[in-house]
Amino acid sequence: MNQILLTTNKDPNNFAQPFAALILAEVVRVDRIAPYLTEKQRQNVINTATHYMISIDDYRGFDDVTGWRHAVAHSADLFLQLALNKQITASQLKQLLEAISMQVVAKDAHFYHCGEPKRLALPTIYIVLTGKLTQHDISQFFDSIVDPAPFKDWQSVYNSNLGLAKLHNSRICPESSAVRVRIGNLKSCIHK
Repeated sequence: MNQILLTTNKDPNNFAQPFAALILAEVVRVDRIAPYLTEKQRQNVINTATHYMISIDDYRGFDDVTGWRHAVAHSADLFLQLALNKQITASQLKQLLEAISMQVVAKDAHFYHCGEPKRLALPTIYIVLTGKLTQHDISQFFDSIVDPAPFKDWQSVYNSNLGLAKLHNSRICPESSAVRVRIGNLKSCIHK
């Protein structure tokens, strides 16, 4: 699985990599339930997962003839299993969060429409709820989402498809800015 995700995608139909990510998510789920991977193996999975997430540029979701591909969503499923694993360190969680931030706004003015924001939000929320990251790390992530760059301000995003895609896709968690404000409330609810 690692090798498939680390190489340049040569599958014109883009089935191999998204499903390799989904299979790897199941392998990692087993490690979450009954740890068997070494720290080095776990770090290799993190490196592979983040490399793949950052490199995704094929955003095909569902096709009536060929079915699902869903690279971002399947990668997010892998990230979710890693986020839920108590063996994952703060620096590894930060690595995951940084990779998620690279896909919140898809490349090439693509508008997410197959549930990708929700799938990206789940590992994000669980990463935050681990309590392993600093408030600065969390704020940095959400600040990158609510930053209108490369646009001057949010008003100027309405003048292009790239801007509109950024506006649409940046609403990753239930209103990312509201989540940022309520992080403390979420943590206190989980620990009750």
